[in-house]
Amino acid sequence: MRIVSLLVWGAVSLAMAGTVAAEEMASAGANPRAAEAPSLGPVGYDAAGERGRVHTVVPGDTLWDLSDAYLGTPWVWPSLWQDNPDVPNPHQIFPGNKIWISATSMRRVTDAEAAQLLAGQGEMPASVEDAGMTPLETFVVPTIDAVGFISSHQLAASGSILGSPRAETWYGAEMPVYLSLGEGQVEKGDRFTVVRTSEPVRDPTTRRMLGMHVERLGWVEVTKVHSESAEAVIRSSVREMREGDRILPRTEPAQEVAVQPTSVPVEGQVAFLGNSRTINAGQDLVFLNRGSEDGLSIGSPLEVFRPGGEARDVETGLRRLLPDEVLAELVVVSAEPDTAVAVVMHASEEISRGQPFRAAARR
Repeated sequence: MRIVSLLVWGAVSLAMAGTVAAEEMASAGANPRAAEAPSLGPVGYDAAGERGRVHTVVPGDTLWDLSDAYLGTPWVWPSLWQDNPDVPNPHQIFPGNKIWISATSMRRVTDAEAAQLLAGQGEMPASVEDAGMTPLETFVVPTIDAVGFISSHQLAASGSILGSPRAETWYGAEMPVYLSLGEGQVEKGDRFTVVRTSEPVRDPTTRRMLGMHVERLGWVEVTKVHSESAEAVIRSSVREMREGDRILPRTEPAQEVAVQPTSVPVEGQVAFLGNSRTINAGQDLVFLNRGSEDGLSIGSPLEVFRPGGEARDVETGLRRLLPDEVLAELVVVSAEPDTAVAVVMHASEEISRGQPFRAAARR
């Protein structure tokens, strides 16, 4: 099994906007501005051989924070959380609770279940060992907030700049601005990356909208919070900002990702490339038109390939299938329902938008 230590930067966690989203966060104890990331719990393996960790809840922990710390994005906890739906407020967690967190699930466990999960700590389950993953490798993922893409889900939950107490149309460094997030969503000192939407990013085949190409403008810091809005100051500006520009929490979560095969066959296409480029190579980020609903999760190994096609045997006249050519190896570092972000681990040639990918074959 290959363990990949990642530093995944900004714009993967988002403050929830709107009354319904805010109520859902409150019921789950969500707090996107945790002062400190939770300490990671010990490693264990479930009955299927999937690697995960057992976290013991301490005061201040929320599902939002745990998803951010363990999985690299707070977005995935609603789709991974498994609990009794008949229990009132099944999303609430309390100090002392033990939670099993893996790439495919988050659920409360008893002390006995936790001990059983931890009993295999440090062992290499055959189901993972047989996957043929290479030994330990460490690298840094390029900054996501500079890549230029946010998903439709992130866009829908992002806040925005409402305006400025000054009369100017364009806002620069150290100018005050108003934000669309208020009490319960932000606190004084919170920082947000500011982006401007540019063009929709669509599925290369179906043309379904996956997200937006955005331009990163700088970041702001909250100075005062009101019931339905907040005041902030522009701390850095690479481009002038204006009313309507979107804001995304400015975070720098560290993440350790265990690379393990997907449980189902997955095929798709590269939908977007970092910094709106048309080609990408090693250590770059790519955006895919498949996500968690298709079987992708953080740590999923993928390969970009060129279909082999056919060739005619001149002696017999028969047509023979040619093998596919693997062009690049990817690892998923963030997954949402219908999109995912992957880092290019190795590429024999540059990757182009629209090229097909699939779950990596066992080697």
